[in-house]
Amino acid sequence: MTPLLPEIRFFGHRKFFPDNAAVEDGGPGGYNEFFGMIRIGSFKISARDSVLGDGQKVLHINYNRRGNSFLLKTLNDEVKRIGDGHYLGRGVFRIGRLVFSSFYFSVRKSIGPPVPPRGHDNK
Repeated sequence: MTPLLPEIRFFGHRKFFPDNAAVEDGGPGGYNEFFGMIRIGSFKISARDSVLGDGQKVLHINYNRRGNSFLLKTLNDEVKRIGDGHYLGRGVFRIGRLVFSSFYFSVRKSIGPPVPPRGHDNK
């Protein structure tokens, strides 16, 4: 399968999962970062069955959060562990009852705190 768009890592994409990214935690959740400074796509995570109804257990990444665009709010990423520190994910759009898988991606686990975006003051 050949994707129509360049790999998202082309834009320096990283996905951050802070300790408070779980649905039951009250923190701001996780986020996506591009070019080391642009943060978009706030999300919360939970372990659950796939929205595709295929019986798979996944780490569900829910972008239906205030501040995200209408299109992004319809996106649910689903991630499965495929090896030590390696994960395979799929982007699933959900609009009403219509649910469809739209793209696949990989995630590698990095240990350590996120690097602050360039040009931001951490005070």
